[in-house]
Amino acid sequence: MVIKKCKSTSGASIFIALFFLLLCGMAGSVILAAASTASKRTSSLKEGRQSYYSIVSAARLLQEEIEGQTYSRYLVYDESGNLLEDDYYQTPTSNLKDFLKGAIDKKFLTFNPSTDTNRYLGIWTVSTTEEELKNLITNVEANVVIDKDYNIKIVLAHNSMSCTLEIPAIVSTHTDGVVTASGKGTRNVTTITWSGGEIERN
Repeated sequence: MVIKKCKSTSGASIFIALFFLLLCGMAGSVILAAASTASKRTSSLKEGRQSYYSIVSAARLLQEEIEGQTYSRYLVYDESGNLLEDDYYQTPTSNLKDFLKGAIDKKFLTFNPSTDTNRYLGIWTVSTTEEELKNLITNVEANVVIDKDYNIKIVLAHNSMSCTLEIPAIVSTHTDGVVTASGKGTRNVTTITWSGGEIERN
């Protein structure tokens, strides 16, 4: 007579089930962590794109307002070198007209022909505290530098993104003779036009 012994497998089944649940829990944690990381990365990329679009849009707007603008000013001196007349032939007409005119006026006022023979007028920096700039661009920080040759460089920033707008100046100067109330004199004319700007991501 053969007697078969039966062994209970319920303990092993419970162990396998618990092990399976542990694996599922670990896998779920990994998936959730990966999803959270991906979500943060996507959000960061989205914010970065929005910041980049903001600064590039601001740069293009400023470029449109500056390019093609002309500043032409003349100074009349008598034979002794005394300034007799100071006036404009043409000034900017865009939404940044006062800003541009004020910037170049400032350079003219600091220019001394007897010492600044290379026309070095220094560097003038302004931020978006200027009313005209604030009216044109919002949520973007702008730093404007005009160099000795009147070239304009604007660095625009928003969050961690920034770009640079550079607009070269075309400068022409000439001197001719004039008749003043006290006799002969000279007229010095300086004409500045901005064109050919480029935008680069920093």
